[in-house]
Amino acid sequence: MSYLDFQITFSWKSPLKWLFLKGLSLLYSSLIHIWLFGYQVRIKKGWSARKKVISIGNITMGGTGKTPMVDWLLSFLKEQHQEAAVLTRGYKAQRTEKHQVLNQSTAGNGNRLRFGDEPWLLFHNHPYISIYISPDRVESARRAQVDADILLLDDGMQHRRLKRDLEIVMIDAVSGIGNGQIFPLGPLREPLRSLSRADIIIYSKSNLVSSQQVRKQIAAYLRQDVKQFDSEYLPDQLLCSKDLPPIPPASLNGKKCLLFSGIGNPTGFTRTVANTGAIVQGHIAFDDHQEYNLKTIEHLKQFANSQPYDYLICTEKDWVKLEQWENELPAVYRLRMKMRIDADFVIQMAAWISREQGV
Repeated sequence: MSYLDFQITFSWKSPLKWLFLKGLSLLYSSLIHIWLFGYQVRIKKGWSARKKVISIGNITMGGTGKTPMVDWLLSFLKEQHQEAAVLTRGYKAQRTEKHQVLNQSTAGNGNRLRFGDEPWLLFHNHPYISIYISPDRVESARRAQVDADILLLDDGMQHRRLKRDLEIVMIDAVSGIGNGQIFPLGPLREPLRSLSRADIIIYSKSNLVSSQQVRKQIAAYLRQDVKQFDSEYLPDQLLCSKDLPPIPPASLNGKKCLLFSGIGNPTGFTRTVANTGAIVQGHIAFDDHQEYNLKTIEHLKQFANSQPYDYLICTEKDWVKLEQWENELPAVYRLRMKMRIDADFVIQMAAWISREQGV
């Protein structure tokens, strides 16, 4: 259970805590409404890039598949012969300067800590791209548009300063919209009516849970012309920290597995592994973006020694933080995933690119 899930669950058991969180939720909601109103009446003005901008974001806290979606789009745009650049805030990146660029020229001068977890992972999957890392994504867009054809605005739904040509909103089919409440009483980052800004809704992990329920919950908030697609986040292969050969997910069938992760939605990770036929004997769910230190490594070692198992498994996002601890741990398998989206979405995106590029 994530920290946010724990807070929400616990609040219903404690009236005083519920009132406290309700007050914070009302305050946060009021600030959000003022912020949104500023853009609606154009007190706050956005900036338009010379190149097309695709925003990939969400309306809820936690993991909804934004990074896998950016990863998929980078591969897709390469196939379409489009030069893409990623604009990201670089959450928890230990920046040495306000504006950083991660590409083939700069990668050797930094590491995961400097550039951030997601940018580092994306770059290793797509070493031909440039990732612009800064809290000022308008300035990042100014720089990126010089060479790129299309700009991918990572986690862009709440970043209104940079205007976008296509708004893609990710919703996790497993957790949906939770209790429908504004943070911190619920998982929403802004009111559900904000979904009216979406051009495309993609339901992630719909291979684990049908998206029909959440579709019904949000239907009243969507524009009539919005496009909705299901996507599957599927296991691809397991890579071992001890240089053993990769194994297919089917090899987990009937095997005892221990999991650990520091991601926004650990429940989805559990279900993904369990759906291979694995016997999930335990899962340590750290906080999202958990850093691994001597204390957490000792915790993992105790966890691994507590019971017999066949595989100790983590996510790729976690593994990039564990490389320096490789010799301290037993063999760890990282589960590489691949996103598969409805074929109609591929057609839609190809048509959008042709239309926007004047082909």
